[in-house]
Amino acid sequence: MMRRFYIVALLLLVRVSLTSAQAITPPTEPIPPFIFNVNEVRFGSQGIGVQSCMYVTLINTTASPQTVKRLYVADQKNYAVPSPTPQMMPITIQAKGQLTISICFKASTVGEHNSRLVLLTTGDSVSVLVQGKGLKPEDLAKKPITDFTILKPSKKDKTWRFKLQLVGQSRITLQLFDELGMLVRSFLEKDIKPEGVFELPFDGNDKAKLPIANGTYYVRCLIDEIGRNSPQIITRILKVGK
Repeated sequence: MMRRFYIVALLLLVRVSLTSAQAITPPTEPIPPFIFNVNEVRFGSQGIGVQSCMYVTLINTTASPQTVKRLYVADQKNYAVPSPTPQMMPITIQAKGQLTISICFKASTVGEHNSRLVLLTTGDSVSVLVQGKGLKPEDLAKKPITDFTILKPSKKDKTWRFKLQLVGQSRITLQLFDELGMLVRSFLEKDIKPEGVFELPFDGNDKAKLPIANGTYYVRCLIDEIGRNSPQIITRILKVGK
C-alpha cells in the first residue's frame, strides 16, 4: 500500500514539474517577412575619390511573394545603391526568394559615417546598419575642390579657355555678361558634366557670332552638384583689350 502511494506521489510530482516548465516557456517570436543575411555592413577607410561596393542579400522568409516599394540609404551623400535602381521599383521577391543589393561608399569628409540601409514594403519596413570610415586627415588636404577659372589666350592662339574642376557629377550653367548685366553669350545651360577637369574654348564672339567689344565682362558659372542641396556660383572677370 505504501509502495503504491509513493508511485502515485512521484507521478503527480513529475506532472506538476512538466506543467510548470510549460508555463514558463517563453513564446517564440514570429519570423519577420524580410531579413538581411548580415547584421551590419562595414566599410574600411577610403582614399580620396575611391568608391568601395559590397553586396547584401535580402531574404523573403514567407511562403508568398513580397513587394519592395523603396530601397535607399539614409546618408545619400556618402552612400549609394546602384542596384536595384529606383526605376526598378516596386520589385517583387518570390516566396522564400532572395534579392541581391549592391551598396557603395565614397567618403567625402573625415570621421565615421553611420547610416542605415532601409527597405519599405506595402505594410512594413526593415533596415540594416551601415558603417564606413571617412577620409584620413592627411588626405583631406589633398582633396580636390570644385573650381572655375579663366585661361587667357596665348600669343599664338587667340582663344580663351574656361576651365572647370568638378568633384562630382554636376549640372553646369555658364554665361557671359557685360558691365550692365546684359547677357552676351550662353555657353552651357544646365548641361550635365562628370567628375573631373575639362576646358571649354571661347573664341571671343557674342551670341550673334560677332567679336565682343573691348571692356570688362563677367563669366558666371553655376555649379549644381547632383546630390547636394545648394548650388555653387563662381563669377570671374574677363577683360578684353586691357
